[in-house]
Amino acid sequence: MVSYLLAIVFSVIALVFRLSIAPAGDGLQFVTFFPTVAITALLLGTRPALLTTVACSIMALYFLFPPYGAFSFVVQHYALLAVLLFCANSVIVSLSIGAMQRYLSDFVDANQALQKTLLENKVVQAEIEEQNLVLAQREAQLTKYKAIIDSTDEAVIGKTLQGIVTSWNEGASGLYGFTAAETIGQSMTMMIPSDRLEEESDILARIARGEKVEHFETVRRCKDGQFIDISATISPIRDGSGAVIGASKIARDITRRKLLEAELRVAKTAAEAATRAKSSFLANMSHEIRTPMNALLGLTRVVLDSELKPEQRDLLVKVNKSGRALVRIINDILDFSRMEAGRMVIENVPMAVESLLQDVADLFGAQMQEQGIELFLDISPDTPLHVVGDPLRLTQVLNNLIGNAVKFTERGEIHVAVTVERHGDASMLLRFEVRDTGIGIDQCDVANLFESFAQADGAITRKYGGSGLGLSIAKTLIELMGGSITMKSTLGKGTSVAFTVKVGGAPDSQRSVGHLGHDLQQLHGKRVLVVDDQETSRIILSRLLTAWGLVPVEAANGEQALAHILEANNSGQTFHAMLLDWRMPGMDGLEVAARIKKMEAAGELVTPPKIVMVTAYDKHALLQNADSRYVDALLTKPVVPSSLFDALLNNEPSHSSSGMEVAQRFDGMRVLLAEDHELNQEVAANFMAKRGITVTIAWNGQEALQYVQRQTFDLVLMDLHMPVMGGIEAANRIHDLPGCKNLPIAAMTAAVMAEDRLRCIAAGMIDFVPKPVEPEDLLRVIGKYYKADTQAVAVALQPPTKVTVHTMPALLDLVSGLRRLDGDHALQQRLLSGFVERHGTTVAQFEMLMAQQDISGAIDLVHTLKGIAANLGASALAQACSGLIENLRNDQQQNSLPAFQVILCETLLQMQQHLSQHNTPGTAAQGHEAMNLRETLLSLQPFVADQEVIPDELSAELNQLLQTNLPCPPLLRQLHQHLINFEHEQALQCLLQLVSELEVTP
Repeated sequence: MVSYLLAIVFSVIALVFRLSIAPAGDGLQFVTFFPTVAITALLLGTRPALLTTVACSIMALYFLFPPYGAFSFVVQHYALLAVLLFCANSVIVSLSIGAMQRYLSDFVDANQALQKTLLENKVVQAEIEEQNLVLAQREAQLTKYKAIIDSTDEAVIGKTLQGIVTSWNEGASGLYGFTAAETIGQSMTMMIPSDRLEEESDILARIARGEKVEHFETVRRCKDGQFIDISATISPIRDGSGAVIGASKIARDITRRKLLEAELRVAKTAAEAATRAKSSFLANMSHEIRTPMNALLGLTRVVLDSELKPEQRDLLVKVNKSGRALVRIINDILDFSRMEAGRMVIENVPMAVESLLQDVADLFGAQMQEQGIELFLDISPDTPLHVVGDPLRLTQVLNNLIGNAVKFTERGEIHVAVTVERHGDASMLLRFEVRDTGIGIDQCDVANLFESFAQADGAITRKYGGSGLGLSIAKTLIELMGGSITMKSTLGKGTSVAFTVKVGGAPDSQRSVGHLGHDLQQLHGKRVLVVDDQETSRIILSRLLTAWGLVPVEAANGEQALAHILEANNSGQTFHAMLLDWRMPGMDGLEVAARIKKMEAAGELVTPPKIVMVTAYDKHALLQNADSRYVDALLTKPVVPSSLFDALLNNEPSHSSSGMEVAQRFDGMRVLLAEDHELNQEVAANFMAKRGITVTIAWNGQEALQYVQRQTFDLVLMDLHMPVMGGIEAANRIHDLPGCKNLPIAAMTAAVMAEDRLRCIAAGMIDFVPKPVEPEDLLRVIGKYYKADTQAVAVALQPPTKVTVHTMPALLDLVSGLRRLDGDHALQQRLLSGFVERHGTTVAQFEMLMAQQDISGAIDLVHTLKGIAANLGASALAQACSGLIENLRNDQQQNSLPAFQVILCETLLQMQQHLSQHNTPGTAAQGHEAMNLRETLLSLQPFVADQEVIPDELSAELNQLLQTNLPCPPLLRQLHQHLINFEHEQALQCLLQLVSELEVTP
């Protein structure tokens, strides 16, 4: 409709335009109509153009032909002809233009379709080219992969899920000898030995399930009939949908590796045999050297106790020192051997840092005094008083480093410092530093000193001696304790060695050296005068005093000290105490003390200080001086914090001022000594006889067995290596005798390896004394099994050089174990005895199971041991069992096996010691004790019934009976507790029940 209206509008516009350009009758009637028709046809189409033609014709007849402006029924022929021609032409033009438009539209559509087709063809062509490129790349990759597969020495094989070969590379041909033509399409069973056919079906079944088989080791047959060892990895091949359609196999020849592994096993076995032979050689060498050394050192001690000329004593002292040096070298070699074998085990037990350092200082005290060297212990205030670590190995490291410092320092001082380098959640890192003013070495030689058997140069070895193992062993021990070691040295000026060790927190590890000052509240702010010519000593003491809240004032000599005393007296700021060095240049400490006392007597001092004498020299000589009466307390250098604390808090010397030590006597004790070496017999027998012990000597195990059958002994000291019958066999046979099961037998031997201890424990020996025998070791064992009715007699003797013996800490918590058994002592004794009998061979059983690769059996064995140990209170052993079980499951048992063996060994030893000291009474003894209990209860009943005070004699009897293995121990303890709390009614009920259970009629 719009197009027709527009056609009319176009017609009107054409008429207006025609009338405006020319008069109506000038012959140009259709000059604007004809273009209008053409334009309408072009713009609006054929039909609107035809409408325009009709409209223009009518308007032309009306407006452009006479009569103008009106229609007439009489039309001029020329007008009609002109209109008809106009209409004819217009129709032709309209139709033509319409046809042309249709043709043009069709042409455009066709052209667009053609363009679209051409574009689609180009896209398809690009896709084809891209696919061709991808195919070419894939073909190149396949060619490359094929070349790689063909070039590899490993066999790469493709096969179906039925085991039919689908691909075969050159590596497979080289491995098996078959060509691709001979194998493709054939079954893989042609290369599988008859006894391994099931392997192929199992592998194909796993592949069909989508699993991958990695590093499968087996045997295959080659074309020439030979068998080879291969390692194969088989993976599933999947199609586009993910379904498994085959398998790819990569195989490599491991025949040579298998041969090498077999050779390695043989070599390992040989190496282990060589290690055992070396250990055996070292043990035998140690025994052969220690046995005569025991006699040598023992006889030397005996002779030194007699009257000697000075030159004779000097020679014997040198002999004694040389012998001990040789023993130290032997110990170094044995430690080195243990480290090489990986048998060095680090313990974690509570230890006192200060006591450990004091023991080390005491060990070298006499030698340093002789050389005129002064030792300083500088313990930082933040250092804990107690930590958890290995005191034996830490002492060994300190002994080595301080021993070296003493050896290479002819004059001057040795400074030992301890600080906390780093705090952790449950542990800390302690730093020790040993600094001397000795000969020093060139810094370039320092690194070599930590190598085994290394020293700075040959001249040092010739002059100072030594094995060159000490620092190497120390370094290894420090690393085992979680630390590291460094050394700085300047030739001619001295050496500084620093090392760290990782320690755990003890129950009171929060209490440090600085916390000691909390107990000195009443002295806070007090002034203390520190008098010493050694600046290092003044600095150490002043730092401790400051940390404790005191005010130190330093003086370098006696004159300055007296001046400070007078000045303080005049100002009213007196000194609470003075730490006074004895040997100082000019006025010595005793002279200063005498001056102060004289000033006090003359009234010149209102409040004299407490005089604490500090000396690094012989305190016995000091106490023999007449002026020593002016001294209030005595401290021996090196001063440790607790000693200084005691001296400040109390008016008592930190060390015994008597100069005498108490030695025990063991009167009435009977000891059987089984020893085949005559000199060792003489030394040990002489030592024990001096202390009131009756000694019986057996030359071998057979004689010891005969003596035990004829006599009664309190202790047997048994050598291991003896003719006729050795100590192990003798111990086993003695314990099999009636009444001798709990007879204490201690090994006294030069065999000191861990294996020797295990053999001793398995034989029922309850202690171990290594040769050369140190008096302290022998006294420790004798004192442990001495059961006298009276206390040991104190005899005043000159104090020997102190030697610290670190023993294994208690691994048994028998109190908690007894609690689990409801206080039944008899049951505990039986269980401990049974545990020792059953598990004395546990290590051997474990090793046998491991040799059989029976991991499950080994775990069961350790698990059973763990449960029993925990119930008996052997918590350390139970924990070691847990660690070993965990490592067994992870195939890492070598990490915890040595510690397990050592802890089991020591636990069995402590159980045997306990059993020997607490022999379970026999039936007769129990009956006798039960009778005593009946009598005590009958005597006790009237007092309880009448609610009267129980006589002391009855209370003492009841307390004594509580300590025996009586029946009904829980009920008896309840009775005792009720009596303590004055609960008479409950006590009477318990008493009556006890009487009833003991079958006593009241």
